[in-house]
Formats: sequence, structure tokens, C-alpha cells
Amino acid sequence: MTRDACVLDTHAWVAVVEAPDRLPRRARRLIDRGATLHIPDACLWEFAMLWHRGRVSPTDPRMTAERWMTGALADPCVAAHVTPRIATTAVALGDQGFLKQR
Repeated sequence: MTRDACVLDTHAWVAVVEAPDRLPRRARRLIDRGATLHIPDACLWEFAMLWHRGRVSPTDPRMTAERWMTGALADPCVAAHVTPRIATTAVALGDQGFLKQR
């Protein structure tokens, strides 16, 4: 059996980890079915920048950005290295590849 897969952007990744109850129903169904959630390399960089600028902050004041990301890259989330094929396929998807928030 193959698992479903989904590529998340930075904000969706944070929502999966911090507030999964606020995700759209379609996204929760994918997660409940055991979908693998791929986190592109660029999201790690963007998260670190958001952390550095104070745009995201931990509930635990002892938490660091590195520790948060390490913990957040646990099942079902996995780091996805962006290859030329992934980059061109993602661009070709246009809006059809993204879940819309309601």
C-alpha cells in the first residue's frame, strides 16, 4: 500500500505541529490516512528567518529554532530536498497543487 503524500509550505507545517485542529478538513483527512508530509528545504530556512525576526515564537521559552525544527521533522513530516524535477513540477502544478484555507 502506498501512502498519500503532500508538500507543505512553512505556515502549513507550523500549523500541523502547533495547531492541527485548525487545519482544513481535507488536510486533516490526509494526515489521518497516514499521508507523508514533505517539508521542502526552503521551509527550514524560512522558519529560521521567521524565528529570528520574532514572527514565530515557542510556547516554551527554552526552545530554540533548531530544536523546534528537529522535533517538527518527525512522522508524518519529513524533509524533502528540492531537486530540479521537484521545482519544475511544483511550478507546473499552479494552484491545483495547494489546499485552500477556508
